[in-house]
Amino acid sequence: ASILPGLTIEKNAMIAAGAVVTKNVPPHAIVKGNPGIINSYQTNTDSNIELVNEGIVNFNKSNMGKLIILEKNKEIPFESKRTFSLVDVKKGLTRGNHAHKQCHQFFTCMNGTVDLFCDDGKNRRTYLLDKDNKSIHVQPGVWCALFNFSKSSVVNVHTSHQYDEDDYIRSYSEFLKHKTNN
Repeated sequence: ASILPGLTIEKNAMIAAGAVVTKNVPPHAIVKGNPGIINSYQTNTDSNIELVNEGIVNFNKSNMGKLIILEKNKEIPFESKRTFSLVDVKKGLTRGNHAHKQCHQFFTCMNGTVDLFCDDGKNRRTYLLDKDNKSIHVQPGVWCALFNFSKSSVVNVHTSHQYDEDDYIRSYSEFLKHKTNN
């Protein structure tokens, strides 16, 4: 493997033989290819253990398209104070790679597919968002990353809090310390 100078390879990341790493690699990521992209994440969770709450969202479909209804305290289990969409994420890029101290997140893949890696400090699991009626509720204190965006994917994220940089835990080692102290 080739790793460009000045890059950080985080805890428990794996670089495949022959990979050319041109970007920092987050914890538990498995990087392959030239240029190196995150292919998956290492997990350790029995498939019966859930790290997040999976839910069904009310999507009404007809020959006229989709009508997507998300209501507070029904589909979304908290008052949504911020909504954003991830659109046209280029192949090989990841989004997230952080945890929140207080903020809940509610992920819905409106089109295409995306993988959501979740880590509670002990257990790690990857969830596939591939159906437009499946959503994931990530509670505070869970490290997560979105990766493997399909070409046409659109991901909507609702959050329980407005943007506050102080609520983010962007360092995996700080995340583990936070989990130990709480």
